[in-house]
Amino acid sequence: MNRLRKKHLLVALLFLMMIPMSQAQSLSFNADVMEDQLELAIHEQPSQYLRAYIILRDQVDIEGMRRQFDALRSSKDERGRTVVKALEAKAAATQGRLLQDLERHPAVKSGSIIPYWITNMIEVEAKASFLAEMSWREDIQRIEPVITNELFETGEVEYIEEDAAVVPNGRERGLTAINAHKMWAMGYTGYGTKVMVIDADIDYNHRAIKTQFFYHNAPFDETYTAEIPLQLCLDHGTFVAGPIIGIDRLRNDTIGAAFNAKYINGPIELLDDDGNLCVLDGPNLSSIQNLQFALNPDRNSNTTNDIPDVINNSYGQQINGSNDCQSIGLRNILRSLDAVGVSILYAAGNAGPSETTLTFQGSLNFDPYVPLVIGAVDDRKEIAAFSSRGPSLCVDGPDRFKPELVAPGTEIRTTAPNNQYASIFGTSFASPYVAGSILLLKEAFPNLSGRVLNQALLETAEDLGSEGEDNIYGAGFIDVYAAYEWLIDQGNTPTPAIQAANDAIIVDVQSRNIDCNRMVQPLVTIANNGTEELSELSFQLRDVDNGLNLGRATWTGNIAPGQTKTFELEGVNAIVGNYTVQLQLDRVNGEADLRFLDNFFKFDVEVNAEPILPLVSIEGDEICRGGQSMIFADAGQEGTTVRWYDARVGGNIVAEGPMVLLENVQADTTVYVSVTTLNNVGLERADVGPNTFLSQKAGLVFDALSSFNLKSVKVFAEATGPRIFQLISEEGGVQQKVLSLGTTGEQRVDLDFEVLPGNNYELLMTLGNGLAVTTNEINFPYEITDIARINRSTGTVATFYAYFYDWEIEYDYFCGRVFASIDVNEEGEAPTVDFSIDNPVIMLDDQGQASVTFTDLSENLVNYRWTFGDGFTSAQANPTNVYTEPGTYVVTLYGTDSEGCSNMAVKTIEVQAAVTSTAEQLALANQLQLFPNPAQDLIHLQMDLEQQSQVHLQVVDLFGKVVYQQDIGQIQSGIIPVDIAPLPTGTYLMNVRVGNTSLGKRFIKY
Repeated sequence: MNRLRKKHLLVALLFLMMIPMSQAQSLSFNADVMEDQLELAIHEQPSQYLRAYIILRDQVDIEGMRRQFDALRSSKDERGRTVVKALEAKAAATQGRLLQDLERHPAVKSGSIIPYWITNMIEVEAKASFLAEMSWREDIQRIEPVITNELFETGEVEYIEEDAAVVPNGRERGLTAINAHKMWAMGYTGYGTKVMVIDADIDYNHRAIKTQFFYHNAPFDETYTAEIPLQLCLDHGTFVAGPIIGIDRLRNDTIGAAFNAKYINGPIELLDDDGNLCVLDGPNLSSIQNLQFALNPDRNSNTTNDIPDVINNSYGQQINGSNDCQSIGLRNILRSLDAVGVSILYAAGNAGPSETTLTFQGSLNFDPYVPLVIGAVDDRKEIAAFSSRGPSLCVDGPDRFKPELVAPGTEIRTTAPNNQYASIFGTSFASPYVAGSILLLKEAFPNLSGRVLNQALLETAEDLGSEGEDNIYGAGFIDVYAAYEWLIDQGNTPTPAIQAANDAIIVDVQSRNIDCNRMVQPLVTIANNGTEELSELSFQLRDVDNGLNLGRATWTGNIAPGQTKTFELEGVNAIVGNYTVQLQLDRVNGEADLRFLDNFFKFDVEVNAEPILPLVSIEGDEICRGGQSMIFADAGQEGTTVRWYDARVGGNIVAEGPMVLLENVQADTTVYVSVTTLNNVGLERADVGPNTFLSQKAGLVFDALSSFNLKSVKVFAEATGPRIFQLISEEGGVQQKVLSLGTTGEQRVDLDFEVLPGNNYELLMTLGNGLAVTTNEINFPYEITDIARINRSTGTVATFYAYFYDWEIEYDYFCGRVFASIDVNEEGEAPTVDFSIDNPVIMLDDQGQASVTFTDLSENLVNYRWTFGDGFTSAQANPTNVYTEPGTYVVTLYGTDSEGCSNMAVKTIEVQAAVTSTAEQLALANQLQLFPNPAQDLIHLQMDLEQQSQVHLQVVDLFGKVVYQQDIGQIQSGIIPVDIAPLPTGTYLMNVRVGNTSLGKRFIKY
């Protein structure tokens, strides 16, 4: 008992001693109905409001139903439908009158009534005196208090450095200790099973647990019980999920016992180690409401596939004595779950090493198998000092031995929010190992109830400590494989694990915030978990909100068994708007995937009509190990910068510029390219209208529609000296710059603030001498479409334009990064490819031509593919190319040897113009225009020549293939339409020859 609790009880007893006899007698209540803590509260302050459970006397004979189910070996489906319907019917038939009385009574707080059906019970907040009156009603069996649950103190959490967080091809040592790997060897990995984690909310975007979230298969409100997702006010729920279902498939790093199972999350409000309540925003469920939710997540009593197989609870309520065990509400609820076949687990708590340190839930001993309470041991299977011990303070059960089992609970490597990992201690992380074990057994024996699976773990546990069951280790250390064999010895026949030679698993799906060109086009990562090569995958995309099929996308390629591959799907057309898309991989190598539960994934995307940029082409997209490849990107926009990254979001910059050369490529490689624009927004100057100087804390309020970098702003300073500038997000995040202005008047201030999408940002000067504000000539909002919108000034200067002018912001093109993949044949070595140029710097002659010869220096090539950078190609070993325009050209040789291995070499050549040629081409450039550019169906060539001339045009792709040509004939002026609709999306060169002068103009087809 903690000191605060003892003091509370002492004060209450002294208070009771001072109550006059007449007052005590006036607070009449039925002691057989009223729970002891409520009795105390009623005496202390009868007018105070208390939250309580009112349990009705008329209850379903749930134990009788459970025994009948057990005798008949009923299926989970039959159990679930029968129990849920019976419980719902009982509540509907008996609660009506009591609910009416509660709703009408002035002592009951409005809106506080919550009826339950999992047991016939009503939660209410009412005056203590009213609850005393209610205790005399014949239809009420018990009135019990509602108590806030507490998290167990876990001690210091060690977040693991990124390079040590993931163990490629590894598994946590605790999984080996419980023999989970022996179940995996038989194919049992939890597939087709489900766990409910009632705890703090879970970071369901973590890479090791994201695809196991049942939301991808079912509606959100059937898989996550809080209204507002992903609040993460505590890390505990994410910690707990990892040891149950965690796996990083990209690195084959396993931290969860049943990594192919699914989970649903019941976030609840919890007290942390310091006694602070983690309050979730919006409507959310209590632990009791979550237990009821588990029996009917989809609110359809005719379905049972939504019911979890095991519920993990790593929290508890403090217990101070045997009187605290009197609660029958939770017992009835646990019996209902047990009757359906659900296994219920509670962590023992971290209040050891003293005796009788279990929580209330951990002390319940009304049944030998329900619930199971789990303690923690270290890697030597010695009890952890913090692990709570028995005996149970409850005295109405078959015995007082607690906990039932122990499992690994020290230095557990597990998932932490924001794609982190942590090493952690606690019974909260031992219980998940048991939950994962139950899921493995459930996959093997789907028709056995959770009670029987619990029994199997108890019967086969490794005895530790004193001989037999005890109050430190319980029955002992779990061994899931031994439990599996025990179940077979009891006459149960295991169901073979579902195996599929063509087993493909969706590992990840990434989507841009905005998909352009009226298409949905996600980036998909697939793992080959089967035994045959994956060569063709077919995907269905659905609009979840409207229940419509968007279309089908097919991928062809090669994924070897045990390998993963990331690729961008072909685009599926969609109307401009916002979507929640469910991607389903439903055909693998032309056949249905037998393990289809792994192949659903949901993502949100906005579809835009703008073209996808940049357009990417690859030279050397199929090479052998050790080779090199070059990737070109064309933004088609002036004033932009092309940047290359090693990740779809975030990551490191690989290169900058219109092309990147990847050298010595050893394995399949992916790069991501974006177009970055530097633009300005906001009122340009302070002197566009009347202005004044202010020094108060003020600034501008804006929305970020996409991510951007606020590089700098202009300010107009009244005096020199220091200033503090802050960027404050709506959630309270702060970025700050302290700068000293050395001059007065107009000047640009570098800020370099990184801004993520969000509303109501404030850019402020919080301290310093006066800066100019504009008092009229204001035209809010100032915006860059789809990027940023400045809405107003703050506070008392809301009618002015405050301080910050001509914002300079840098942002990626809103359609996101474009994906480019290099496939590497790892079985062969890249050949040596090289060439020389007879004259790497050459001048155009009087005819506007420059002839260059290229000499092959490679070894053993049998096939050649030259690209000369001007749109022309060659398949000769030692070709010659004629250049007709000045410029610097990238020349590539892509060669293949007799073994079928490819590599490439890259060099540049500079072509200089003769004076006359330059003049002629400059003149011609002013006489020819292409529009629109980019174009989708038609691009137009507008000509205004000095005289009538013979005109011929030719369209070639980046590698010189002629894709269109037309002889225009004699013409001086006019507009020539060119049909480019049949061409693939990409960058092209239109070569226009007017008489003896040629000019090339690039354009983009989208």
